[in-house]
Amino acid sequence: MNKILMLVLCAPLMAGAGTIFTDDFEANLNPFDLNVVPIGWTVNAGTVDVISFGCHSGARCVDLDGSSGQAGTLSRDFAVTAGQADVLTFWLNNSNRGTDENVDVVFGTTLLSIPVPSTMPLTQFTLNFTPLASGTATVSFHNLGGDNIGALLDDVTVATAAAGVPEPASWVLFASAFAAIAFLRSRRVNG
Repeated sequence: MNKILMLVLCAPLMAGAGTIFTDDFEANLNPFDLNVVPIGWTVNAGTVDVISFGCHSGARCVDLDGSSGQAGTLSRDFAVTAGQADVLTFWLNNSNRGTDENVDVVFGTTLLSIPVPSTMPLTQFTLNFTPLASGTATVSFHNLGGDNIGALLDDVTVATAAAGVPEPASWVLFASAFAAIAFLRSRRVNG
């Protein structure tokens, strides 16, 4: 009984991370598509290519500087909850075609400018964002080039952050759980 009560009262504290979306770009059926919009994404102000070399996993990833000579902004909207921390992880690689690149990543209201030198190996990046209001936020990737050779993007994931330190409202629940356990133990000892 005590163990069940403790589990029920503490269950909200044990909540973990939840995936909002993940994309490895494998849903794009052709292994090499120039100037396309990857499934589930939007491309503004230029183009991107779906390619089949230099990827982190699988057979497809995105060259962020499409073959039109104008790098596009690859973006995707997702739902957010006020105060709920979200985490973006993704992999970037240099195209290995001898160019230095720069990529601006926007995650909600967080901006990260990443230099991608020609010698950079495949690297994983993580970015955090906690929205102030519920609604919709955007993640976007923009290669600052314009020469048909861009940084390579793969394995993009947006997830809610894992439960760590309880928020103030959770402390009340946590304290209540301990009070209930203490009360039940005192009844067992005294009764």
